[in-house]
Amino acid sequence: MTNSAEMNGQRIGPGYLTYIIAEMSANHNRSFDKAVKIIDTAKNARASAASVQTFTPDTHTRQSAKEY
Repeated sequence: MTNSAEMNGQRIGPGYLTYIIAEMSANHNRSFDKAVKIIDTAKNARASAASVQTFTPDTHTRQSAKEY
């Protein structure tokens, strides 16, 4: 059994550099240009990858008349 793995050509595990995933969520507000700027910033900060969400809140919530 090995204590390491490979992601996008980078070895990860004990003794290897940390694999950093930049979480951009939906901060791009569905704008391609904004998404590219965020990814460029993450790359410049030496992130190994970026996590992106493309859903909108209305697709993950229920309609309700309740106050809370």
